[in-house]
Amino acid sequence: MNEEKQELGEVRILHISDLHFKVSRLNDQRIVLSAFLKDLKKQIEEYGNPDFILFTGDLVHSADDEDAYERLFDEFVEDLLEVAD
Repeated sequence: MNEEKQELGEVRILHISDLHFKVSRLNDQRIVLSAFLKDLKKQIEEYGNPDFILFTGDLVHSADDEDAYERLFDEFVEDLLEVAD
């Protein structure tokens, strides 16, 4: 039997966990998320774009906040996808 070895390539994963996004803390969170995106841009320049972006844990502080997921997308995820594109 002819056995071939398959080489695995490099995979870059951006793992974001437990944001606990809360609309009532939006001003403070904008500061942190903006700094994160700025740092991510530098990391991407050095290492390249991530192949995958994983969100795990609690994305929002409370699922009872009806606007939280939409606001999280508008305030962070949309910009994250633009930076990591």
